[in-house]
Amino acid sequence: MELALQPERTRIAERLDVSAVLPNYNHARYLPDAVRALASQQPPPAEIIVVDDASTDDSLEVLAKLSQQIGTLRVVRHEKNAGAIAALNRGLSEARYELVYFGAADDLTAPGLFARLTGALARHPEAAFASGEAKLVDLEDRSLGIRPPVRPSQSERFFSPPEVVELLRRSDNWILTGAALFRRNLVREAGGFAAAARSFTDGLLARHLALKSGFVYVPAVFVTWRVNPAGYSRSATSQADVARQTIESMRRLIAADPLFPPWYPELLERRWRFSVGRVAVVESGPAGADVLTQFCARSSIDRLIYRIAGALGQRLGSVVSLGWLFLRERPMLLRDLFLTTLSRRIRGA
Repeated sequence: MELALQPERTRIAERLDVSAVLPNYNHARYLPDAVRALASQQPPPAEIIVVDDASTDDSLEVLAKLSQQIGTLRVVRHEKNAGAIAALNRGLSEARYELVYFGAADDLTAPGLFARLTGALARHPEAAFASGEAKLVDLEDRSLGIRPPVRPSQSERFFSPPEVVELLRRSDNWILTGAALFRRNLVREAGGFAAAARSFTDGLLARHLALKSGFVYVPAVFVTWRVNPAGYSRSATSQADVARQTIESMRRLIAADPLFPPWYPELLERRWRFSVGRVAVVESGPAGADVLTQFCARSSIDRLIYRIAGALGQRLGSVVSLGWLFLRERPMLLRDLFLTTLSRRIRGA
C-alpha cells in the first residue's frame, strides 16, 4: 500500500540521485524531525521512502501531514508487521536512484551528509559506499560519545579490498549504516539484508561490500544515533541467549562467504563479546551481570572476576569489568584508540 501524495509546493532545482530509506515502526514522535532533516539536506535526496511496518501508533497520520509539505516523500506500508530487516529490503526494492541511504526513523541526519558522501563517491567511483561517523545519544538526548571508537583514517580515504582485510585485523565497527551512502545496484547484487544475520544484517552487508569493492571513509559526524534500550539492535546485546545465537549466526554466515578471510570469524566473536560486555557494564543491573557471567565469561576465572567486580560498586566495578574484558578480548589496538581520541579533541569533533 502506498499513500497518495500531494503535489510538491516548491520546485527544487537541484537534487541528488539519492533514495533515502527510513524503516518505521511506532516512531511517530520522531518522524517529523527525521524526515525534515533528510528533506533539508543541501542538495536534498531525490526521494525519501518511509516503509511503515504496520505501526499501531499515529505514524500514518503524521506521515500524511508530512507528505503535504514534502513532495519527495513516499510512504509504503506493510499491512502486517514483518520486522526491521523486511522493511529495509522493501525500501531497497522501492529505491529508484543510483545511491541509497538506509536510516532510522528515530535518528537525525546532520547537514552535509549527502553532499559530502556523494562527493567522496564521485572521487572514488570504484567504492561500494562511503561512510562517516555518528554521535550517540540516549532517549533523553544525553551524549554517549562518537562512533566508531577507532577511525580507519584521520582524513578522507579510499580503502581497497586488500586494505579492508588489514583494517579488519586492527579493529571493527568502523562502518555505520546510518552514516553511510551505498551504491544501490551493488547492494542488490549482494542480496540486500540477510534475515539470518539478525541485528548484524547491515554490518554483514557493509563488510561484504567493502571486501568486494572497497569503500571511502570520511571522518565527520553525519547522524545523531538515538540509542534505544528496547530497539532492535540493542536486543542482541541485552540477553545472554540472544547474544549467543547472534554470534553463532554471524560466524556461520561469514564462514560461508569466501570474501572474508578464514581468521575473521574468531576475531569477530572476540570483539562481539567485548561489545556485548561493554553494553552490559554500562547499563549495569542484574541483567548486565548475567550477560557478563553467562556470555562474556569463557572460564571460571572470568566468572569469578565479574562477580567480584559486581560487588565493588558501580564506578570501581565498571572499571574492573571493562579492563578485564579488554585484556581478554583485545578488540582493538590502544594506539589506534588513542590517535582517534586525540584527533577528535584537536578538531573539536
